[in-house]
Amino acid sequence: MTPRDSIRSIGAEPAVSSLWDRPVPIAGPEPRVGTLAYGDWLSPTLAPLLLGVIALAVLGTTILFVIGLIGYLRRQTVPYLVITIVLGVLVVRSIVGLGTALGLVPMAVHHLVEHGIDVIIAASLLSLLYRRRSAVQ
Repeated sequence: MTPRDSIRSIGAEPAVSSLWDRPVPIAGPEPRVGTLAYGDWLSPTLAPLLLGVIALAVLGTTILFVIGLIGYLRRQTVPYLVITIVLGVLVVRSIVGLGTALGLVPMAVHHLVEHGIDVIIAASLLSLLYRRRSAVQ
């Protein structure tokens, strides 16, 4: 058995991702698309599409947040406040996603923030529904 055979037997060869079907680098500089860096989770052919979708999400959630804020400023009720906060949190969620796609936010931070935001949104909306139901009865 040669040293190369022993390395292969312990799995030191670059892995192939079943999702993207491309080699995953073990080490080296981070690959780039133009001036944008991407990690081993993002295919260079899909990076522009992903960035476009996330940019639209940031724009859309920001517009919804502004509309919600205007609604809250007109009504100034707790339900409008909760909805405005949830829409603001969605803007933050989209910005974190964009930062991750641009290589500015590490994947671990991305997962913690995004899943934490999911809990905040669900808890806020459920508490709003519960509060509303209690007020009606």
